[in-house]
Amino acid sequence: MLSKHFKRRLAPILMNLLIVGFSLFTLLTEDNLLATLRDRAESIIYDLRYIVITPKKVSPHEDIVIIDIDEKSLTEQGRWPWPRARLASLVAQLAQYETTVIALDIVLAEPEKNIARKIARSLEKLPDSSKAAITQVERLIPSMDGDKALADIISSSGNVLLGYYFKNSGDNIGKLGPPAPIKNVAALQGVNIISKRGYTGNLPALQSAALSAGFLNNESDDDGVSRRYSLILERGGQYYPSLALEAVRQHFFEEVLEVKSYKDLQDRYNILEGIFLNKSNFIPTHSNGTVLVPYRGYRGFRYVSASDVINRITPPEVLRNKLVFVGTSATGLSDLVTIPITKDFPGVEVHANVAAALVDQYTHKSTSGEVSSIRIFPSTPSLGDSVDFAISLVLGLLVAILFPTLNPARLIFYFLSVILLFILINIWFFDRELLILALATPLAMLCLIALVSFAHGYLFESRNRSRLKDMFGQYVPPELVDEMSDNPSGTGFEGERRELTVLFSDIRGFTSISETLNPKELKDLLNQFFTPMTEIIFNNRGTIDKYVGDMIMCFWGAPVSDPQHAINGMKAALQMVHKVEDLKQAFTRLGLPEIDVGIGLNSGNMNVGNMGSEFRRAYTVIGDEVNLGSRLESLTRFYDVDIIVGENTRQLDTDDLFVYRQLDKVTVKGKTEAVAIFELICQQDAISDSLRDELGKHLRALELYYKREWLEASEIFSGLRSQYPGTLIYEIFLDRIHQTSVDELPEDWDGVYEHKAK
Repeated sequence: MLSKHFKRRLAPILMNLLIVGFSLFTLLTEDNLLATLRDRAESIIYDLRYIVITPKKVSPHEDIVIIDIDEKSLTEQGRWPWPRARLASLVAQLAQYETTVIALDIVLAEPEKNIARKIARSLEKLPDSSKAAITQVERLIPSMDGDKALADIISSSGNVLLGYYFKNSGDNIGKLGPPAPIKNVAALQGVNIISKRGYTGNLPALQSAALSAGFLNNESDDDGVSRRYSLILERGGQYYPSLALEAVRQHFFEEVLEVKSYKDLQDRYNILEGIFLNKSNFIPTHSNGTVLVPYRGYRGFRYVSASDVINRITPPEVLRNKLVFVGTSATGLSDLVTIPITKDFPGVEVHANVAAALVDQYTHKSTSGEVSSIRIFPSTPSLGDSVDFAISLVLGLLVAILFPTLNPARLIFYFLSVILLFILINIWFFDRELLILALATPLAMLCLIALVSFAHGYLFESRNRSRLKDMFGQYVPPELVDEMSDNPSGTGFEGERRELTVLFSDIRGFTSISETLNPKELKDLLNQFFTPMTEIIFNNRGTIDKYVGDMIMCFWGAPVSDPQHAINGMKAALQMVHKVEDLKQAFTRLGLPEIDVGIGLNSGNMNVGNMGSEFRRAYTVIGDEVNLGSRLESLTRFYDVDIIVGENTRQLDTDDLFVYRQLDKVTVKGKTEAVAIFELICQQDAISDSLRDELGKHLRALELYYKREWLEASEIFSGLRSQYPGTLIYEIFLDRIHQTSVDELPEDWDGVYEHKAK
């Protein structure tokens, strides 16, 4: 059968399980609205991961340099577009710097106007122009052909890659670069590679002179952020490389590429798995040929001003044997994009980031000589959605069952702890392994589960706390009410038997005192007495049972379990006696009589619970040990001491935290079993040397007394009486010794004194 505690939590657990089921459905669904919301949320989380892990400063990549047509270059070399001659000068200088590859993030689709040709055409239209003059100008046309000059420089350099754009429209401009040299191109048949219809290429002369080319397409996601990068695109049944892929291939002099694909479950079409730069360098891709850009940070490369290259200011070692990308960071040239970590990011650096990852992988794998498992691009685990599903399922079931069992404070703590740990683990996998685990959907699931659990727990807690305050607010301190609410299973509401400590406190001679006071004075005296006494009991985790006239009855260990019930009870008793001394002075100032108290404590198994009739009930304790506690309080008058504790209570002080004086072995009215009783004097840290000596002598005298060596016992008791005349116990034992002869004692005498009065 289900426990009552679990039954109370069943409703929120079932609601939480529904949330888990819906979250798992959201992870897998391809429904347009849900999938869009899920993917949009994951994109935001993806960007936040980058913001968290990306350092503010990053060391420039060792093999890649960006030649920047920056504001300085525009100021010194003139506004864009530059004349072809200036671009030719830039390319020529880069070639002289012995760069390995010059990748131009520039499209030169329109021919440059030849000023000589323009002048010749103008002269031809003039009626008085001479043919000789026109011929002379026409002779200058070849030398003024900037496109040819640039083509010649590109051709002589032998390491220039041009860029071009694919577009969705069908019109074509210029000449397209060559397709990627894919060895097993048949493996791409039926693969879902992104396809384009048209292109904007470079002038045929320039493209023919170049070593190769790569497309510059850097299409952003629906939210305008550039996260993905296509390594290959398809047009007209042929497959073309990106500028980054082609630049790295040429940088390492790889002649061909190879692709890896596999059949879908129905064996209908191929799914692209990745691209080989060579046999030991595999680049995993998404099925459409894209990768997630592994951004190194903002300005993660050495930027060299194009003007400094043209003017040969740049030191040769900066560019020697480097793969260089030529692009622009100038604001007005419209080549700035938004990436996860920043806005206004130079588009040329997107190509550089992809190339850097390819170079790092190539270098690593060339060193090892085998295909390595290092991850160069962010990606999901190999099992994809199954991993996210499994993580969400396990985590969801765990918190769905756990959270409803927690009180609101613990729920908040565990919720924040789980959220923080889950986020940190997620970020760790992304930072160290470039693994992307779903985060948005599991986080939403955790928040909803926590909200449902908190709402139910808060309402239930409020009702439970209100009920507890109604039931126990006048009997136990507020902090115990809180503990009872936090841990209902550890709280005894129904009748049960427990080991407890009970305390009885009574004002001595109260009947005589009450006869000297009018009703108001008597009420004021009791209120001023009960208030601090109750506060002391509460401060020591006690429960008030009842006030009867001038008597206080309280106990420890229920309704909240307290392993230190005896210790806390004795602490309270000592504090109550000390407080009475303060009250004496206060009462004297108010014209009230002085008071003294007697306190009895006893520990043992007692029945505790709500008891009474159907008209009135009270949370109380009953049993023989309770009755003995009441008798011990009465005996304080007989022995003239403030506090008497029973043998069980004394034995529970296993660490000897308190100082005791054994008073007697007695039987009380209504009981036949003898018990040892002790005077509770003080805590161990308050004992004086003289008191320690006195108690030692007293204990020795008792031992002699119970051994029937009364002569020696009498000598010690007499000495103690002389030294401490105000201590009645010595007089009591001397009277017993003097009233009876040892020879008259029965054979079974055990020294127990029988008290016949209550």
